[in-house]
Formats: sequence, structure tokens, C-alpha cells
Amino acid sequence: MSRPEIESTGLSILQESARIRDELLRVQLSVQACAATHESKLLEGVRQRLGYDEVGAVDLSGLVNTRATTRPMITAGALARVLPISFESAETTRRGRQAATDIFSYLDDRLHASVGGCSTHNPEESIEFAERYVIPWRKKYGPYVEIQKREYLEKPRTPRPKLEWKGFTYDPLLDDSFDINLGLVAARMILCRTTHLGAPTVMEMLNANTPQYLDGLITVGVIGARNATDQTSIERGAGSSSVLEIKNPLSGDINAAAMAARSARLNHTFLGISMNGWPVQVMSTGNNTAHIVLRGSSSGPNFSSDHVEEAKKFLRESGQHESLSVDLSHENSGKNAPNQLPVAREVMGQVADGEEAIRGFHAEINLVGGRQDLKDKEGKLRVLQPGVSITDECSPPEVGEEILDMAAEAVAKRRERRAA
Repeated sequence: MSRPEIESTGLSILQESARIRDELLRVQLSVQACAATHESKLLEGVRQRLGYDEVGAVDLSGLVNTRATTRPMITAGALARVLPISFESAETTRRGRQAATDIFSYLDDRLHASVGGCSTHNPEESIEFAERYVIPWRKKYGPYVEIQKREYLEKPRTPRPKLEWKGFTYDPLLDDSFDINLGLVAARMILCRTTHLGAPTVMEMLNANTPQYLDGLITVGVIGARNATDQTSIERGAGSSSVLEIKNPLSGDINAAAMAARSARLNHTFLGISMNGWPVQVMSTGNNTAHIVLRGSSSGPNFSSDHVEEAKKFLRESGQHESLSVDLSHENSGKNAPNQLPVAREVMGQVADGEEAIRGFHAEINLVGGRQDLKDKEGKLRVLQPGVSITDECSPPEVGEEILDMAAEAVAKRRERRAA
């Protein structure tokens, strides 16, 4: 369904996504029933041919699924058939990936900027941010900065004291209903709209299976600090078609991030899921776009020139480009949004002084600055303020523009230094 067709229904993205979810689940249940019947007949023949005796029913109660229940899932292939990628979206991702690849490979002297909210929780607001800010900013700053939109649809969560909201894909209605089918349909619709507008997207990769549902719509995939040393995350990154970023772990170990990027550049073989939902063996060729992001640590920030030099040393010793991005938020800002501006001033100062290794940056910018709690003290859903983050605190668009002004000026000065 093209963007104009979606708009002509007069429904919100979540309402339209619910319609699609229901139709696809009906198809999926029908397909699974047919497949189960056919498979049962085939396996009976296999058992007989192999000469195995028939075994009676065995009571497995208390042994399997003792702590989990399951729900049927639509497949990535079915969703892609119903919500195909438009020509405009495909070109947005293709050009965005090439631009990011060239920047982090020293073939393009601009800075790469991942700009947007900490997380997506309102589809219409996310698209509004793309229309009002990302698209105009791309035109204004394009000669100096390749701006791509943060579209964080999954959030790594730890209990403090209870488990927090895990992101739009998992709980799109924000009410603990955990309708992942709805979340995946709506997530694909958001990305189809955003890329159709011409805004490439940046997304953190958490679950092993969700990237298939968004295939072709993500320009840069990010392995976050909590997964930087996780082998399965690195394996997926090695096989990802997206440009790959790996943040330093929460401990601040920059060398661990460099080693993870090196590993992701190698070929891996691992278990995966096909577009039709079948288990498959995946053989990756390695992701030669992998690079690291300095995002601070539990011990404090790591965006100084000394930290950059340390990162360059680790990258050089592991045979990689001395190429990295800097997160202006998270522990580099103390999770205090107003600090993004002074962090940006320091980082852009390094760029202006000729530091070539800094190839990009992340900034958490939203329609409205600040943050809000999703629930009140009694655990009830609040009436949310429009445009305000429900996860980390974000800066407002005017601060985003100030950061981009600094970035453009820094690139211009770095060019002058290089020419001299």
C-alpha cells in the first residue's frame, strides 16, 4: 500500500495496522494448519523408512513451556507482500547506506548525524518530526552533514525496580498488552512513510527476528551498549545489509567495541529465521561498514580528544579504519539533555581542529524538549503531552539546529585545514 493509499483510509497508523494484523493472522493460522497436517503425514513416512518404532504419547507436563505461553505470529514475508517498499523508499535507503558507508570509509568528508527522539512511541509524531525537521535539515545542511533519522522501535530495559516499557515494537499501545504483531505492522508502516518522504533511518537492533520485518527500510543498524559484546548480536550485525554501528559497552571498554566491530567484519555462520518464518542456516560475508560509537560509560563521558586518540589506537591495532561516531547523549551528557550542546561544542571543536577520525554523531532531539513518565505512581497510563519523550530526556528542535550549525561550521573548517 503506497503512502497516499494509506492516508486515503482516514485511519491512524495504529488503526490501519490493526486491520492489516487481523487479515495476516487469519492467513497465517490457515497456512500453519495446512502445513502441520501435511508435515505430520510426511514425518510418519520418514519414521517408518528409518525403522524407528512408534512411541506412545508421553506426558511432558512440567517439562516444557513451564514458564511461557505462545501466540501466533505473522511472517515477515507476508507483511512485506501487503506493505511493499515504494521506489522512493528503496532509493532513500540505498542512497543513505551509500552516503554513510562513504563517510565512515573516508570517501566523503561530511559528518554523519543520527538525529531524532530517544524512542518512537507515537507514529504520527514520528512522521511529523521527519516532515518538519529532518527533511528540511537534510536540504539545508546536506553539503556538510548527512542527516538520518533515529527511529528507535525497541528499547533495552532493566528492572528499576520493575521492568520498563520495552519499546513500540513490543507494546505499541503502551498498556502492557504486548501486541507484537501490531507493533511490527505499525513499525513497518512508520518506516515506509518516513523513507518515502526521503529520510533515511537509524535503528537499534535488539531482537534477533524483528529486522526481517523491516528489511530494506533501515539505513544504519546499531548494536547498543548492553549488546556490544554479545556474540549473537555481532553475528546478526555481520549479516546485516545495513551500515553497522557498535556502541562501547556500559563499562566504557572502548577496546571491546573495537573488537566487536572487527568481529562483525568477519564471516559468520549462525541460526536464523527466513522471511516465511522457517529456521535457516545463515552464512554471512561479514559487514565491512562496522564502526564504533563512543557513548560514555558508568564511569563518565568519553568524548574528549584523549578518548578519541585511545579509540583510534585500538582501531588501528585491530586493522580497521580510524573511524568513529560520538553520542552526544546518554552517559556523555549524563542523560541530561541540556548537556548535549556543550558536548557537541567540544566534539565539533575537535572536528574543526582537523580531527578526521570523528565521522559522525548522535543527538536525541524531539518535537518538544524534556521527558515524561508513561505511568503515574499507581501504574496507570498518563495523559501524555504531545511530542515529549517517554524514555530519555531529549533536546528541542532549536537545540538540534544549533548543533547542526556547529557541525556544518566544523566540517567547513576541517576542509580548510585539509586544503591548507
